[in-house]
Amino acid sequence: MSKETVKTRPKCVECGAELELYELDYEKDRRIMQCPKCGLYHFYRKNFFGRWKLVKVGRVSDLWRK
Repeated sequence: MSKETVKTRPKCVECGAELELYELDYEKDRRIMQCPKCGLYHFYRKNFFGRWKLVKVGRVSDLWRK
């Protein structure tokens, strides 16, 4: 019997809706996802083990354009 892995989609920290991919950057190992309901941006980075970790959440898309 094979073991199946269940992949879950990330959810918004405020309203609980499923997030949509906004930007993916392989060079810096980061991704930005946006909530379609409330408009929050969720910033993820890859950790040492290669898994995505939530770093910060914000309303303005200019948070990462410094």
